[in-house]
Amino acid sequence: MERKMDKQLERIRPEEVGISSGAVKRFLEEVQHDKTEMHGVMAAKDGKVFLEAWWPPFGKEYPHSCHSMGKSYVCTAIGIACTQGLLSMDTRIEDLFAEEIKQWNIRQTDAFERLCVRHVVTMTNGMDHMSELTDDWICQYLKNPVVFEPGSTFLYNTAGSCLLAVIVKKVTGKDVFAYLSETLFPKIGIDPDSIIWLKFHDGNIAEPGCFSLTENNLRLGMLYVNEGMWDGEQIIDRQWIKDALSVQIDNSNWPGGKDSHCGYGYQLWKCDYPGTYRFDGGQGQFCIMVPEKKLVVAINEGGIEPYGPGRTLEKVYRYLFDEIGEEPAGPDAEGEEALCSYLFSLRIKEDQPNQYHPMQDRFSGNYRVTEGTATPWIGVSPNGFNFFESFYDLSKKKEMDEFSLAVDEEKAVFMVDGYADFQAWFDGKIRVHLTDSVLPELNRTYATARFLDEDTLEIKIHWIAGWFVTIMTFHWEQDSLLSVSASKNILNDQRPFFTDYSTAKKE
Repeated sequence: MERKMDKQLERIRPEEVGISSGAVKRFLEEVQHDKTEMHGVMAAKDGKVFLEAWWPPFGKEYPHSCHSMGKSYVCTAIGIACTQGLLSMDTRIEDLFAEEIKQWNIRQTDAFERLCVRHVVTMTNGMDHMSELTDDWICQYLKNPVVFEPGSTFLYNTAGSCLLAVIVKKVTGKDVFAYLSETLFPKIGIDPDSIIWLKFHDGNIAEPGCFSLTENNLRLGMLYVNEGMWDGEQIIDRQWIKDALSVQIDNSNWPGGKDSHCGYGYQLWKCDYPGTYRFDGGQGQFCIMVPEKKLVVAINEGGIEPYGPGRTLEKVYRYLFDEIGEEPAGPDAEGEEALCSYLFSLRIKEDQPNQYHPMQDRFSGNYRVTEGTATPWIGVSPNGFNFFESFYDLSKKKEMDEFSLAVDEEKAVFMVDGYADFQAWFDGKIRVHLTDSVLPELNRTYATARFLDEDTLEIKIHWIAGWFVTIMTFHWEQDSLLSVSASKNILNDQRPFFTDYSTAKKE
């Protein structure tokens, strides 16, 4: 199989695409605003990369959460299947899932008979709410009443996007990842080994469970601005791509910032900036495309909803798109040197170091959880349900039954159920550590520790597969009893964390 290194993208100076290095530096300065934590940025014009920036410990070689940008990978598979004649955008959902509908004795509305792949792709499923992504999520989707005429009403529906992955499997005999690894990735220079794709417990690919390199996302966007062609091969039908990059449904009543209601295409959004579209994942996982200019920008960040990612888009428009000229810019040796130096200086902000002394070694020891559900694992709960539980490895313990703490002057080591360990340093500095967990593919972490007072130890765990943070708090109650809480960030201004609680007894 042809690998990514066989199709390296050309790197050029910003001046060659009509923007100065100084302007690029100003963009990088501005995009680090107070509502986000930047992780990686790449930009290319005419297939040539003129900007790439990384904030260690995030880097170009590590897959990053795509969240709903995974919808665009799945939809691309739909486009390829249509191009190969295996599927039509007008194929009815009722026909594709006839066996399941009969098996589960599903009774639907008359409008369901007219629900097609096109409607699922454009978020016009005709439902008045999204069904939950529980273990029987396919059944729940098919049972969800179609109350509006399909194609008439926009409603963001992740369950429908996940159903698209099942449709790909039905018509190709392969799951989305295997199908794209055969039909797309090697052709556009993506190494399948650079993508992690989690599955639901039923074995189906989970659209929100896609983790990919920033450059992979950039390449996918490049395919779209090239009208589905790469190296002379028409991988996806040109008209299908043109339809994808056009407004298929009005979403002007959808909540959010100005970029949330400019129109919706094929599992992607129209932007407020003229002629611009984007793949979009929660907390600012973007691939922003300007087809007429063959311009693509890919971003991974931890943006605070609802307006943090929107602010990032504004910075892209103002400090990058508006600055790019039609002709190459003149030499800027001083700007190039300043930009190079600035790129080397980029780092994630370190955590606050421990400031409370003396150290409290009474926390060291083995503990058994007596009640509660506090765990350190990656969790995301925008709507009250931790949907990452749908991807947890069932061979691992989801609950935390036992744990140990080993505290010395430099660090606190937190061990969970004998198989997951977190090295939390008191100086607040970033030290990458690999650990097992209920999501074993996502094993890169760094952790810090501090005492909030003489009775309270806090361990902050960063999962370097995205913006995920878990704050474990251990509070000494009496004798050998601890109260434990696990707060996991949602990155939402109105509800920044959701928290679970436990009680543990020292053995």
